[in-house]
Amino acid sequence: MEQLDHSADHRAANLKASISSMIQTALLDVVTPLSTTIDTLTTRIVVCERGQGATKEVTALKTAIDVLRSDVH
Repeated sequence: MEQLDHSADHRAANLKASISSMIQTALLDVVTPLSTTIDTLTTRIVVCERGQGATKEVTALKTAIDVLRSDVH
């Protein structure tokens, strides 16, 4: 009976690890493109800021991007 319990525990642990891995993969599949987009926006804002200076709009965009970045990471 102990062996049966041990086997069931082992299968449950394997299933839990497998599901955790699947969830992690799915999250990375979503987050990676978002991170890339955020990095692209950051670069564009830096270029815009060089050309126009630190306007209210540029500052607001930088703040919004910082919030997005913190949500993604």
